[in-house]
Amino acid sequence: MANLLTPIDVFLPDDAAFMARTELSQLRRLGMNAMNLDTITGSVLGVIGRRPSVRHQACVTDKILAFLTDAGLPISEDIRVYRNADQAERHADGLIAAGYRLFGPYPLREGRFPPQAQLVPSSLWRSLNSKANLGQLVPSQYLAPRWMWHEGEVPELPADGVYLKYGGTEATGAGHCVRYCRDTDSFARALDWFQAEGCADHLVVEQAIDTDIAWCANVSVTETGCHYLGAAEQLLDAPGQQSGSMIDPDFPFPQSGIDLVIHISEVARARGFLGIAGFDIGRAADGHLTVFDPNFRINACTSQILLHPAASARSGLGVSRSFHITSKLTVDELTSRLTPIIADGWLVPTRVIDGRWLGADAPPAACTGFVLGSTREEAAANLLLLKTMV
Repeated sequence: MANLLTPIDVFLPDDAAFMARTELSQLRRLGMNAMNLDTITGSVLGVIGRRPSVRHQACVTDKILAFLTDAGLPISEDIRVYRNADQAERHADGLIAAGYRLFGPYPLREGRFPPQAQLVPSSLWRSLNSKANLGQLVPSQYLAPRWMWHEGEVPELPADGVYLKYGGTEATGAGHCVRYCRDTDSFARALDWFQAEGCADHLVVEQAIDTDIAWCANVSVTETGCHYLGAAEQLLDAPGQQSGSMIDPDFPFPQSGIDLVIHISEVARARGFLGIAGFDIGRAADGHLTVFDPNFRINACTSQILLHPAASARSGLGVSRSFHITSKLTVDELTSRLTPIIADGWLVPTRVIDGRWLGADAPPAACTGFVLGSTREEAAANLLLLKTMV
């Protein structure tokens, strides 16, 4: 069983309820589509203990819940199932009436729920997650040289180039609103892209720092203190463009990094933040750490971080690598093919999606989770094998 060593609900207030269904305008800086509005409600399934939750039918059919339970996820939460946005918000209204505060990875529909009914009010969420405000949270010695871009500015780029990043208050992630600029031509192309996206008025220019590894370090912020949960190495397809995450005991997040993320989290706690946060941090060859991005929300790697220790102990495999796959198989066919691998111990599913509930444009089925291996190479090979099976 890949059960949690420490259920996430230990770190959440008793009145917290998971509600992630929002509006598409809240996700436009993440590159998400209309289906993501419902599929994100399947995140952190099975790792929030007995908390109430609002989740789309596509993520929590009886067969999916039975499959995940058999795979080792301890799903004991009180699930409110919805099939359309109105139903989701009515469930949220019912939870608020019962005295709960809502939490999720992204802001809810603007103006729909009162600030006191949200674990993290939208105004605080937006302020903390803005890349432009990172200097308010992180000691200057842990930041790369950075400044706000102004209309017409053509900076003289350092030898290693710069990252151009959206620094406003809308939700970002996975590097969608980050562009690496090695020269003036690539800087101009990046500006054109941001202008076409309509977000060129809040751009951060950040000097590119040579790092040999970067992690997303997760912390839980409670009313009484901050607790380090773990870290996952970030895998990149290109500079600033994340493709997944890996946990490898041969590349541990350093104690100095743990101390740093606790410090940052305490600053946020003093401002009223509660819940899960993650911080993108790179390490240079000399060991110096640089904080690149704040993520005061549940992260894509949160479930992997929480489940990895028990999954590794169960299988005897120390390395895990995340995945998200879509399939032309039906969800029943997909789960049937995955079941033997789960029994072998090297696959842990954290979310399954039945596309029949999402409309004609949805793939028949999808699955998120992580594979394990005794080495990085074996984990990568297992991921390739998984992709051939679905």
